[in-house]
Amino acid sequence: MSGLKKLFSLLLVSVMLVTVLPVNAVAPSSSGSVQFTLNLEAGTTYFGFPIRVEKTISEILPGLKVYRREGNAWVLANSEQPMPFAAYRVYLYEATTVVLQGDEFSETSLTIPAKTTTYFSLPQINPVSVKDLFGDSVASLSVIGAQGLTSKVPVTGQIEPGKVYVVVLNNTVTVSTMAKDEAPVISEVKFNDNAVADGETVSLVVKEGEELPKGTVTFKVSDDKGISSVKVNGVEVSGVSGVYSHQLTLSVGNNNVQIEAVDTASQKTTYRFTVMVTVDKAPVISEVNCRNTDWNSGRSVRNIRYNSDI
Repeated sequence: MSGLKKLFSLLLVSVMLVTVLPVNAVAPSSSGSVQFTLNLEAGTTYFGFPIRVEKTISEILPGLKVYRREGNAWVLANSEQPMPFAAYRVYLYEATTVVLQGDEFSETSLTIPAKTTTYFSLPQINPVSVKDLFGDSVASLSVIGAQGLTSKVPVTGQIEPGKVYVVVLNNTVTVSTMAKDEAPVISEVKFNDNAVADGETVSLVVKEGEELPKGTVTFKVSDDKGISSVKVNGVEVSGVSGVYSHQLTLSVGNNNVQIEAVDTASQKTTYRFTVMVTVDKAPVISEVNCRNTDWNSGRSVRNIRYNSDI
């Protein structure tokens, strides 16, 4: 083998060592509560990012040239972070699995003009029906598979995360996705300044003869979108900066306490505990005897002193 051929072979091996990712490769660690697995086929493969990852694409897929569809062209996207709705393309020497760790995209939208071929991916981890996304506006819809081969998607089908689709619409449509709306969170619940857990029973002792016992419950309520109402035992209460307080009128025995928070999406969270009230009675003095003679309470007793001289 000539020197030139040897040099060419070494260069080819070097390139392959840089660009080939092993099967079941894992993306670089990233913070976030959502995980998604991309299964990328060998050859020219198309994909989208269904979650937001705080890494550049070159950090997620090192050593590869990744392109993003922009208008009618493909632009190099290695230095950017994953974008919602974007369609990406990469060439792989072998099938690769990439585990993404990140967060849901915030509420985002994409306007697709009529009579225009548009590449897109789904920026969420849950599939959505074609009907829900585009209504009756679809003229044609295909999914891009291995080696860029396309397959028709019926209007009764679904759009799946991680894949790239090509759509032509009869009408201009703006599609949007919304990040998951979490239910309200009730935290730091206290009864008379003592922490109380959800479902716990706490005790309150009152003296005999006192007025009806009372107690104060304090707590915090938070929500990612907004709070609609907060109630304690059906009574609406107001808070300041997410901190709430309510005075309870209790009776002897078990008293059930229920905190209810409802957000602007009508999602409800409840927190329950029980206050068991008991009475501490005053001491009772009874069976008072003087020289084997019973004395009733309230009678006067004469002091008798007996002196004896011997």
